[in-house]
Amino acid sequence: MTVPTSRYIAATLIAVALVAAAHASSSRKPSTGQVFVAPRAQAENVRFAQSRPGLIEVTYDLVSDDPRAVFSVTLDASDDGGQTWNVKPKNMTGDVGANVTPGIGKRIVWEAGKDVEVLRFDQFRFRLNPVAARLPPLRAATGGLSVQTTPAGATVLVDGQARGSTPTVIGDLSPGAHQLTLRRDGFLENQSTVQVRPNAVDTVSIVLTAATPNATPIVQAPRGGSNLKWLLLGGAGAAVAGGVAATRGGGGAAPVTTTTTTTTIPPRAAVLNVTSTPNPVPFRVGNGAPCNGTAGFWTYGETVAETGGVGVTITQIFLRFLGPDPFPTSPGAANDSIAANASASYTWFWCFTPPITRMVRSTYSGREANGNSFSFDGPIVVLSPGPGFQ
Repeated sequence: MTVPTSRYIAATLIAVALVAAAHASSSRKPSTGQVFVAPRAQAENVRFAQSRPGLIEVTYDLVSDDPRAVFSVTLDASDDGGQTWNVKPKNMTGDVGANVTPGIGKRIVWEAGKDVEVLRFDQFRFRLNPVAARLPPLRAATGGLSVQTTPAGATVLVDGQARGSTPTVIGDLSPGAHQLTLRRDGFLENQSTVQVRPNAVDTVSIVLTAATPNATPIVQAPRGGSNLKWLLLGGAGAAVAGGVAATRGGGGAAPVTTTTTTTTIPPRAAVLNVTSTPNPVPFRVGNGAPCNGTAGFWTYGETVAETGGVGVTITQIFLRFLGPDPFPTSPGAANDSIAANASASYTWFWCFTPPITRMVRSTYSGREANGNSFSFDGPIVVLSPGPGFQ
């Protein structure tokens, strides 16, 4: 049984909020839409003065709704009173270009005499354009793995090298086959060969197998000339005790054999595998709905498959941006039921201005049919840049 679901998300980076809307393609009630807010900024109290011939100082206040955000600020100039903006200042220093933080009293010094032949100071006008800082481009020659185990806390080795404990994300892996080894006390060692794709981080979810029980002898005090020996057999989720009476010497009672067995089996856990297609996501020109007025859009699908044989209900979906300047986001409510060994499909739509490289990741959480809670991460999805951007 497959429960198809669609999500549509529109976003801009220049003083426009990311807007998420959702609808379900099935007859059931759709999940609640999510709202993603991008850092916004504007330049206020812009002033300029000529400190000496050929040197112009521009001061301004950079006001943002996120004081921790970082912006790239460009300066446009007009020498005809603002009718055209054909003057492109180049020889500048101060609070301009990349890595400008919000604050008051920002200052740009422009050596206008080097960029403009005839200075008409009384006709100069200036405007500043702050844009949320870009993420660095993903290195094309490497990929990664997001490794999860049930239970968590397993030591992860890639090609024999320790790479932390589960859950963990391992990057900087060369494309191709790698040997993945998982070790945890009380469970069998798990080995598998995994394929790493360039510019992608794929999720690997493994359910570990409990180790074979070990026998430990415990000797009880003598009773009536006999020694009663017990074997305690310990295994994951089970306790088995068996008693065997062995005579020693004369005068003892007849041998007696007693066996008591108590077995506790833990409930089966759900396992979700999340795949994203395509990844990386190619850029498309953003004309028409739902991306009106943006430079471009990206669309990709995610399939959430339950493979552990336990039905689940997804109650929360959290989409978040990754990188040095992740956007502040908040989880969105959902009510998507997936039967045991079935799947649900989601379609994500992102709209941006400007079309630069971004990385996003989804987390699906909720309740299993047996009442336990769960949370599974999808792969890191790369939104490829548009023409002229990185």
